[in-house]
Amino acid sequence: MPRTDTLDLIHKAMFTDQEVALSEADQHLLQRIKSGYAIWVDKPHLSDREMRDYLMVTFHQERNQALKDISYIKLLLGNVTNASKEFFRYKVNYLLDQATTAAMAGNERKAKSLVKVAEVFVKNNRTDIDEGEKLPFDKIVISDWSFSVDPSIVGVNVKPGTLERAKKLKQKYLDELGIEDVEPL
Repeated sequence: MPRTDTLDLIHKAMFTDQEVALSEADQHLLQRIKSGYAIWVDKPHLSDREMRDYLMVTFHQERNQALKDISYIKLLLGNVTNASKEFFRYKVNYLLDQATTAAMAGNERKAKSLVKVAEVFVKNNRTDIDEGEKLPFDKIVISDWSFSVDPSIVGVNVKPGTLERAKKLKQKYLDELGIEDVEPL
């Protein structure tokens, strides 16, 4: 496994405008990560095994190195197959396309099985439920809060001199912290 600083360098090379000096081995790793991610984004239905095979064939590497590269892709760029509901919607549509192809080929049993699998995907991943509208955060009204050192506001009986003492302590700590007390409007 490459050192953490190697992955940091590769991350910097991918996501910043800074010029990063990479060794030849790191440049090859960066190329494999970019290539693997591009293929996965283009074909998100590929399993880890299929991605491993792609990396092994394309870059003439051993099985273990291809598996390490997959882990680096997931570490640096995220797991494509777990990205969102959109992926699961894509996967359901892919299964339904296969079911249609199987039905057209006369394989009714396979078609029914694929439809059942697609139904389970929809149910488990809740892809049939609309996300709904986004909350209108710009329309949230913030309550006007004002703070007081006077406990009589909440109905507590105050001993004489307590309020003055509280105001002095408040001012003392505000001065210590360097905060100017702003009176409410």
